[in-house]
Parts: sequence; C-alpha cells; structure tokens
Amino acid sequence: MNIKIGLCLILCSILISGCVDKKTVYVEKPDIEWGIGVYPHHGFTNANLTDWDDAFKKASRVGKIAHLEVTYGEMTLEDAEFLYDIKVPLARKYGMEIFMQINIFDTIPEMTEYKNYVLKLVEKYKPEYLLASNEINYLYGKDRYDYFVSELLDLYDRIKEVSPKTKSFPSFAYEPMRANHQEFLFDAFEDKVPYFAITSYPLKAFEIYPGYLYESPGDIPINYWDVSDITDKDIFITETGWSTGPYFKGSREDQINYVERVYELVGNNPKIKKVVWITLMDVVDENTKIDSEYPGTMGFFTIEGKEKPAWRLISD
Repeated sequence: MNIKIGLCLILCSILISGCVDKKTVYVEKPDIEWGIGVYPHHGFTNANLTDWDDAFKKASRVGKIAHLEVTYGEMTLEDAEFLYDIKVPLARKYGMEIFMQINIFDTIPEMTEYKNYVLKLVEKYKPEYLLASNEINYLYGKDRYDYFVSELLDLYDRIKEVSPKTKSFPSFAYEPMRANHQEFLFDAFEDKVPYFAITSYPLKAFEIYPGYLYESPGDIPINYWDVSDITDKDIFITETGWSTGPYFKGSREDQINYVERVYELVGNNPKIKKVVWITLMDVVDENTKIDSEYPGTMGFFTIEGKEKPAWRLISD
C-alpha cells in the first residue's frame, strides 16, 4: 500500500509540474507600448536576409516598436541607409513602428553636418520616433554644450518640417542623472519634446557611482522611475535590460526577475507609456569578460540564437 501511495504522489508531482509550462507569467505584462532592439543571431556580421526576417518576426511578438540604431561618426550616411533599407521594410512588414536612434557618444559633433545626416535619414524613412542625442547628460560639462542643446532644439523643429508625424527627442542616462543630480538638464527640453526619454540599466555590474544600482532586481524600489520631481511629461524608456553574463554579476534567473520587476514598476507608474528592451539577441558571447560589451549580453536569445528563459515573459 505504501508503495502505491508513493507512486501516486510521484505521478501527481509530474502532472502538476507539467501544467506549469513555459508560458507561465507570474506578473502580468502591462498594457503599454513595448519595443525591442532588433538584430538576428550573429547580428553584427550576419548578412542572411532570412535571419533578419526571422528576427523582426520574433521582435513583433514583443511589441510594436522596432528600435533601430546607427552611430554617427562610425557609420557614413550611405552605410546607415544600407542598413535602414534592410531594417525599415522588414519592420513595416510585421506592422512595427520605426524608432530610429542616431547615437553620438563622447564627443559633441560638428552640428551642421550632424543635422544634415539626421534630416536626410528622417526625410527618407519617416520614422515614428527619432532619438537624436542619446544619453545627453554624458555630454554635460563639455565645451559647446549649451550651443549643442540650442542646435539640437533647432534640429527637432526642422524634423517636423520634413516629417510632421515624427516625434523627436534626446534621452538621458537615468542612473547617472540621479546620482549626479543632473535633473535640471531636462529643463531646456521641457517645452520642446513629447516625452521624458531615459535609458535605464540598474544592474550593479560595476562600482561606477553610489546609489541607483542593485545586485538583485527585487531590490529596485517600486517608485524607481518616478520622475515627478523632474517633469509631468510621459516617460519613454528607450533602453533597458539586465545582463545574463556572469562577469557582469548577472544571470538568466536575474533576467527573468528583472522583467517581472519592470512589469511591477510600470504597473505602479501610469506615466510610463513606452518601454524598449535594448536587444532581442545578444550581440556578444554571454560569457564575455570585456567591460564595454556589457549591454550586448542583455538579449533574450544568445548570439547563436538559442532562447533564454526570460523570452517567454516578454513575447506575445
């Protein structure tokens, strides 16, 4: 009799565990606009259009925003157009909106050339969203910063002339903005842009600055993205993610927990209207030990295209 009871308990355990399939979501996905940076596996070197098509098909399961970025100064206008000629039609094919991000990083560019570069891309592709000047607070304190801001505001006006439906704005790196008390930098844009746009990477991968970085997603305060002290505008999180790379103190389990924590943070803050995951696929090996490759380990698939467990939480 005891043997029969034991076998029965084992069978019940198997059946119960089988019912909790990969689609189980413990925190409900908020009903806002979601997006993701789109690359196929081996994305930086993969010229296979079938793989690109498959990547956009997967991306459309996350949400309607296709985050497509190029870097000014590293990529000529012709090279940028070559990439966008591939990406934009595929995004449209799967019913996605175009979020065009034109990166500048450590140097304030020559503004006449930069503005022409941006305007030509906007005029050709008519993106729904245009982010010109990502993480602008990293440029604060450099020579010509005030001039740069005034030229950027002029650029946003000119974008409206060539593509009236395009919404343009800069982004701010949220963690250093808070840690360095740079909230005032948004004042110059308050009356000119539709959103308060931020990138946010709260994983404490490095000892960069005190506060606003966490070893565990569960440690992130529920009001983490409350920006009511900065602006009343809606919030657009243009990049976020959690590394699964052990070198960066991340893991696949932590990525699952971060997705669920993001859902909680968004659900607690009605001002958050759009959230974009930084990348669909890892663009470097998950076990990299190169500091600069940190964001490239935040994909929901490995660089070889193998699904990570958190994919089930963000798709569909």
